[in-house]
Amino acid sequence: MRHLKHSLLILALTVFAISIVTTAASAQRQGPAAAAAQAEYMEGIDVSASYGWMWGGNIDAIYNTQGGEFRWASAPSWFFAIEIPIRPGTQLQLQYTLQDTQLDWDPHGGVKSKYADMTVNYWQVGATTGVPRGRFLLYTMLTVGATYWSFSNDRILDIENQTKFSFTAGVGAKTYFGKSQRIGIRAQFRVLPTFYNTFATIGTGGVGVSGNAVWQWEIGGGLSVKF
Repeated sequence: MRHLKHSLLILALTVFAISIVTTAASAQRQGPAAAAAQAEYMEGIDVSASYGWMWGGNIDAIYNTQGGEFRWASAPSWFFAIEIPIRPGTQLQLQYTLQDTQLDWDPHGGVKSKYADMTVNYWQVGATTGVPRGRFLLYTMLTVGATYWSFSNDRILDIENQTKFSFTAGVGAKTYFGKSQRIGIRAQFRVLPTFYNTFATIGTGGVGVSGNAVWQWEIGGGLSVKF
C-alpha cells in the first residue's frame, strides 16, 4: 500500500509538470487571435476567493510506545489569490489557503481517535500560466512558500505550532461574464505537499514522527474579479 501511495504521488507530480510545460508550449505556438484572447483573459489584476474540500495528510509516528499514524481529517478549505500580469500569458500569483480540521491518532491495529484541533495555513507565491479555449481560460499554477500548522489540544503532551516549507501545483479553468468581462467563476484541483523533519515535541509520553512530507489534495471553486 505504501509503495502504491508513493507511485500515485510521483504520477501526480509528473502529470502536473507535463501540464505546465504543455500549457507554456501551447501559449508560445498560438496564433495572433488566440494570443489576443489570452491577453484579454489575463489582463488586469485578478482577485479570487474559492471554497473547496481538502483531504489527505498523514505522518508515521510512535505515541506512548505504540506505532501508528497521525492523520489530518478531511475538511472544507478556503482559497484566496491575487494574480498580477507579469508578461503575456503569465501572472504572478499570491495565494493563501486555510483549513480548519483535526489531527487524529490512528494506531496500528487500534481504533482511530481525535488527538487535537488543528488549523492549516498555506502562504504561497508563484505563477499562473493560461491558454484560452473558447469562453474558458485553462490554466496551471506552481507556487512555493510556507505552511503553518497551529494545534490546540487538551492532552498532557503539548504539540508545538510549526512553520514548514511547502509548494502547490494545480490545474483549473475560469471564465468571465458580461460585456465588461470583469466577474467570473473558477474551478481548480491542487496538490499541496509540506516538507518536515518533526512536527511535535518529544516529551515524557514518547511522541516521535518520521517521514519526509505531508501530502494534501484540494478541489474547489469560487469567484474571480478583475480590476
